[in-house]
Amino acid sequence: MNDADIVREFTTLPAPATPIPETVRSNTFWLFKDSEWSKDRRVMIDLDEYVEKKRHMVPSSIHDVATWVAYNLPVGTVVTLMERITPLEEGVNFADIRGCGVCLDLIGTGKTEAIDLKKVSMNDKISTWFWRTVDLKRGAIEMFEHENFIGGRATIFLAEWEAAKVHSINGWWINDRVTSVRWKTLHDRQTASLINNPDGTGTTFDNINGWMKCKEVLDFKELRFNDVMSGFRWDGLIPLKETMKPFKVTAAGVESIDNGLEHHSSGRNETSEAMTSSIDFKVGTVREWSITTTEEHVAGIDVTITREADTGIPGVGNLKATWEVTLKYTYTHTESTTTVNTKSTDLIFTQNFTAPPHSAYAWDVFVYVGKIPTTTYHTTATRWYKVQVGGSVADPENNGWFKREEDISVTVSGILATRFDGNFKTSAL
Repeated sequence: MNDADIVREFTTLPAPATPIPETVRSNTFWLFKDSEWSKDRRVMIDLDEYVEKKRHMVPSSIHDVATWVAYNLPVGTVVTLMERITPLEEGVNFADIRGCGVCLDLIGTGKTEAIDLKKVSMNDKISTWFWRTVDLKRGAIEMFEHENFIGGRATIFLAEWEAAKVHSINGWWINDRVTSVRWKTLHDRQTASLINNPDGTGTTFDNINGWMKCKEVLDFKELRFNDVMSGFRWDGLIPLKETMKPFKVTAAGVESIDNGLEHHSSGRNETSEAMTSSIDFKVGTVREWSITTTEEHVAGIDVTITREADTGIPGVGNLKATWEVTLKYTYTHTESTTTVNTKSTDLIFTQNFTAPPHSAYAWDVFVYVGKIPTTTYHTTATRWYKVQVGGSVADPENNGWFKREEDISVTVSGILATRFDGNFKTSAL
């Protein structure tokens, strides 16, 4: 799904009984004092005038008196309205709304939307706010104060929280108030747990899985988990096995670089017969490749880069500027998580030659290098899982695990060899 499709999966905020009579300008939201669309009693806030991921005060004229909201935000832009003026502590995740009272997320749809704040426990309560761009493809969990997805609410955007780690919502207004929950935007390689205690202990609700048909709980009272959530954790579904199809990077469209790499080799044939042999060249290092993946569950990338070389052209050195790239993902790492691999590549190749009898020979090699424009490449991975994700089939040859093909996108940039000039000379002794 693209972001526009994902947005339609979020719960619609309750609108005022009277539709807004005008279109709100993009990237702005309006706060109205009364239960009417009065132009004289509203304040407009333009996101272009405010720094992203910083908390901002609403103007004093609308502080704690807003009743209706209208907004028009680009898809992927989210504004969080907050009840209390609580400065963000240094080192704390900007998305952590502890101490901020009742909060409300305005998720951009690309068109004018309107909300009745009385229906979301926020009437006359807005004092501060912040905005940011969210990677909606990473999914979200929506939490609600009452059953049937009504009342006050809060949204956990998974892109804003580290995977495989317990996160506390202690100090959030919704803490110990969650009665219903939805996770329609999670994709089928994500799972999450809602936790009783902020340190990860106590009872849990572990049935939040992107690959299952069930994507909501109407009332936690039926599951004996009502009004007890104080923490959460989310994880990526890690394949039990995977194989990735290599892809090719070529020198097409590279930006030339004036300098290059040189190598000189020489020898003598002091015999009375022609000498056919080969010589290994290590011209230098063509660097650096930087490969970035968009896979959110990857902890590291191993990269193998192999140059394709022309053969069978006697006496001519010719480097074909095509490289085959093979990836191997790792999903656990003891030190840090990175989705970027930067790698230097030694330029080593072998050239056949024939030296006449009683001759001296010499090779002069020059390799031109160029800068690869940042380019996205697409390949596929075959992956096996312990659960039946969408589109997968049981594979009897691999323990009955569930197998499917998945698309992979990686971004490549850096330096590569684009052309090789080789000059082979002989002279009589």
